[in-house]
Amino acid sequence: MSWEVLLGYVVALLPTLEARKEKEHDRVNETLDALSDAYFSTVTYYEAPSPDTRRAQIELAHKWDRVANLTRPFDRNLSSRFSLKSRFWQDGEAWSPQKRKGARIGLESVRKDARFLLIPKQKKG
Repeated sequence: MSWEVLLGYVVALLPTLEARKEKEHDRVNETLDALSDAYFSTVTYYEAPSPDTRRAQIELAHKWDRVANLTRPFDRNLSSRFSLKSRFWQDGEAWSPQKRKGARIGLESVRKDARFLLIPKQKKG
C-alpha cells in the first residue's frame, strides 16, 4: 500500500473521528447537566422540604436514576453508586446510616467524583 493511499484513508477517517469526539462531548455535557439538576434539586429538597414529600422523593429518585444511566458509558462503578442513590430516594426509610456510608452515596461525594471524571472529558476551547 502506498503512502498516498494510506494518507487518503486517514483523511477519509478524520470526519468520523471528529463526529465521535463531538458525540462524546455532547454526552458529557448532558451528563453534567443531569448531575447538576439532581444535585441542586436534592439541595433544595433539604433546604425547603416540599409539602408533598413522597412525590419530591420519587422525583429525586428519577433524577438520580437518569444520572446513573448517563454515567454508565463512562464509569460503571460510579453509575452503580448513582443507581443506589436513586434507590435511597425511592425507599429511604429502609437505609440505615451505615448502609448509606457503605454505599458511598453522599451528595457531595458523588458529585465530586462525577465531576472529577467528566470535566476532563469536556472539549477544550
